[in-house]
Amino acid sequence: MNVRAFLLLPMLLAQPMFAQASLRLSDFFIDLHSDQRAGALFAKNEGADTLYLKVEVVEVLDPTADDSKTRSASDPRDLGLLVSPQRLVLKPGEEGRIRTLALAEPDTDRFYKVSVVPVTGTLATESPVGIKVMIGYSAWVFIRPRGALPKLAGQRQGRSLRLTNSGGTLAQLVMGEQCDSDNRCEKLQPLRVLAGQQKKIELPYDEGTTTFRMIWGNESRDLVF
Repeated sequence: MNVRAFLLLPMLLAQPMFAQASLRLSDFFIDLHSDQRAGALFAKNEGADTLYLKVEVVEVLDPTADDSKTRSASDPRDLGLLVSPQRLVLKPGEEGRIRTLALAEPDTDRFYKVSVVPVTGTLATESPVGIKVMIGYSAWVFIRPRGALPKLAGQRQGRSLRLTNSGGTLAQLVMGEQCDSDNRCEKLQPLRVLAGQQKKIELPYDEGTTTFRMIWGNESRDLVF
């Protein structure tokens, strides 16, 4: 699955790995926060043939939009994110590391999409001639401003829960659950709410406590609505 609109589609945080055919990626998002300005994504060849991979990165200017504009740059310093290497050759069973390093110190969250694309042919030359592009996969990378915190509030109305993030960075919500008065509990999909944005979700029950764990960087907080 090509992870594209992570705010519009249900989160897949319950699935630590995703894959199709012989290529498997270790994750689909990397959080570069105040205490961690570098990260890594691992690509593994689980097939019987050698994989030739091309790695590309773009900045996503509006991750809430289906057709969001993207920006690319040949100089990583201009883009604000270094991703290396740009090409990988993986023999059957091999795993390759794709490194990410924040080069920007933004005032607001910045979002990037790293695409790992299998190609046919050889990667020994920069020329695209004779190379056929096949289905690839994308992972999100986001750079948080230093010291920024999410601030989430919730408003309940029946089965609707409106979440508002008035903080300075995106709020990531996991381990969601709602339990009714008979102690019947339903798991809720993980989600994210951007800084300054709202998100409305539908709950399984009209009444009952709703809980999430909000995480950002290396910190977390339990929330009750």
